[in-house]
Amino acid sequence: GGSQPGACLEDRQEKDDTLAMSLKLGETFEKLGYTVAFTRIEDVDDGLMSRAAKVNAGNFKAFICVHRNAYNGLANGIETLYETGDTLDQAFAQLVQDELVALGIFTDRGLKPRDNLVVTNNASDSVPTILVELAFIDNVKDNEAFDTYNDAIALAIVKGTMKQLNDAPAVNGTITVGDTEYTYNGTEINVALDAIIGEGFTADVKFDLYNRLGITNVLGTDGVDGFDVDCTINSAEKGATATGTN
Repeated sequence: GGSQPGACLEDRQEKDDTLAMSLKLGETFEKLGYTVAFTRIEDVDDGLMSRAAKVNAGNFKAFICVHRNAYNGLANGIETLYETGDTLDQAFAQLVQDELVALGIFTDRGLKPRDNLVVTNNASDSVPTILVELAFIDNVKDNEAFDTYNDAIALAIVKGTMKQLNDAPAVNGTITVGDTEYTYNGTEINVALDAIIGEGFTADVKFDLYNRLGITNVLGTDGVDGFDVDCTINSAEKGATATGTN
């Protein structure tokens, strides 16, 4: 940040991409109920040791450093760095790298143990710490993927972090069809609608979900008679509701 632009491609600067991604990461974590602290929230140079000191002065569950890579336009893909020999950091790095690779948009460059990174090596060993290199800023295709899948990249990092914290992603709650309530915990629910309401029905379908993965839309269908529910969930907070009528 500030006078330190990082890697560049013409007018594109690493410091801008990483700040935008960090703010998006923070927003995603906060929607899921986490408290987030940032080493910077604007275009300033905070200094490497200052960042590690901020982590060590607080009571944090995880520390994520966001970077973009560069190599004379000759490389591409994502990699996650961690302090050499730190098994806690290595496990964290693997979980996040796996989620990023699962997106299917970047070349997998794997994990990179490093013993010369000021920020990760000086952060407390009790805090799982990683440095994610989110593709190469001097590679046009990597930039296109970074821009197109910005939200998905942030969510992948969040999901990996939740696994590291043993805070399993979940969507659960209740679904009410007519006057009958069903418990929902997972990704799919099967309801025998004809048995509840009868053929040719019109019914209110209400979703009351505790949403831990930023889901904003629910679509249901019976695949036979064209019954469907298409509704929007307006909040990721517990108790979010949405109603669709057919």
